[in-house]
Amino acid sequence: MTLSIILDFAAGAMGAVVVVTAAVVTAAWWTRRQWKLFKRRLIVRSRDWALQASEVPMAWLFSTPTISRRSLSLGSTRMRMTRSVASAVHAVEMSKRSGASNGDLESLTRRLVKARTDIDRSLRVAQRSSENGPADRLLVEQAGAVTRSAKQIERAASISMARDHQITTSGLSRDVELEHEAISATALFDTTY
Repeated sequence: MTLSIILDFAAGAMGAVVVVTAAVVTAAWWTRRQWKLFKRRLIVRSRDWALQASEVPMAWLFSTPTISRRSLSLGSTRMRMTRSVASAVHAVEMSKRSGASNGDLESLTRRLVKARTDIDRSLRVAQRSSENGPADRLLVEQAGAVTRSAKQIERAASISMARDHQITTSGLSRDVELEHEAISATALFDTTY
C-alpha cells in the first residue's frame, strides 16, 4: 500500500516537472522570438535613419550660424539678473511667511520684477541681433543695476528675518535658563524620593 502511494506521488511530481519544463521552454522560445523581432525592427529603423541623414546636404551643416561671444555674454547677463531677482523674491516671500517686518520690501520686489522683465525682453532682442549696438552697454549696465538692487533686497529680507529670529531665540534661551534654575532649585529641596 505504501508503494502505491509512493508511485502516485512520483507520477504527480513527474507531471509537475513536465508542466514546469514546458512553461520554461515556451517562455524562452517566446523571449528569443521577441528579441529577434526587436533586432530586425531596429536594423530597419537604423537603415531609414541613415538614408534620411544622407539626404541632408553637407552645405546645410556648414551654413548653421555660430554663436557669437556677444550673444553668450548677453545671455549670461540675463541669467545672472534672473537668478538674483528670483533669489530676492524668494527671500522676501520667506520673510513674509516668517512674520518678520518687511517694511516696503514687497512693493520694491514688484518693481524689481517689472524692471527685470523689461530689461530681459530688451536683452533677448539684442542677443538675437547680428551686430553690436550702442544699446548693448546700456542694457548690461541696467541689468547690473537690477542685479545689485536684487541682492540688496535679498540682504534686507535676510537681516529682517535674522533680527526676528534673534528676538525669538534670545527669549527662548532666557526662559529655558529660568526653567532650569527652577527645576534644579526644587530638586535640591525635594526629599520625597
